This record gives sequence, structure tokens and C-alpha cells, in this order.
Amino acid sequence: MTVWTSVSEHLPRLRGQAFHVAAAGTESEVGMVLSAAGFAIVGVNGAELAGRRQLYRGIAAVLRLPDTAGANLDALTDGLRDLPRSWPATDRMVLLWSRADRLATEDLLAWTMLAQVLSSASAQAWNAEPGRRMVFETVAFVEGGFGADQP
Repeated sequence: MTVWTSVSEHLPRLRGQAFHVAAAGTESEVGMVLSAAGFAIVGVNGAELAGRRQLYRGIAAVLRLPDTAGANLDALTDGLRDLPRSWPATDRMVLLWSRADRLATEDLLAWTMLAQVLSSASAQAWNAEPGRRMVFETVAFVEGGFGADQP
């Protein structure tokens, strides 16, 4: 049985649950702490993906969602509903999104909407059918503050 454990339980300076914003440069520390806590770590680098559409495709790819999940935000939302099925042996996962500030500075609305979709995916993964529940959270790393916490 999967027991809920939030990223913030292991990194108290990251408050809340589901979607966290952390300072760039802390990726290694966050990854090591969460890996030691039993989270499967998947990462996407916003610096390597130009624009929201490439980012959607990149997120879909690292989360092993169907190729169609990266087509647009609606498709990504649909793909994330099946996240526990895509990772049947995983009960805790965190998406580490480095250079998340790139999308935020280029397209704040897209960044906000993606953050909401990833937050909703956390609730959906936790409320999946019994035996397929998953803890899923995202840590978005940003340069220059942007409301980030140091872990």
C-alpha cells in the first residue's frame, strides 16, 4: 500500500505539495534527498526545449506517456491521468523541471497553466484506483528568485 509522503516532508523549505518552486542550482541536492526517500526521479530541462509545445513533448517523453500526450496541454492533461499505469512499479515519483523560469519569462500564462495541470496530475495519481495509486509531485527550478525556496 502506498503511503502519502510529500516532497516537503523531506525538504521542509519547499512548502506545500504537488507543485514546488525551488532555486536553480539546487537540483542535485533535491534529487539526492528525494531519491534517498524512495522517489523515482524524472527530469526535464527547460533550457533545452524552446517553447511550450516542445516542453509538453519533453514532459510526456520523460513520463513515458503516449506520444500523443505531448501534442498540446489538453493532450498532456489526458496523458497524465494514466500516469500510474505508465509506471506500474512506481509508487512515488517527482518531476524535476530545471530552467522552468525560461517558460515563465517567455509565456507566463503557459507556465501558470502547466503548473496547474501538473498540480492536478498529483491529485489524480493519488486518487487513482486502488493498487495503482502514486505520489506524484513536481519541483520547478528557477533562476533569479521568482518566488523560489532554497531546499
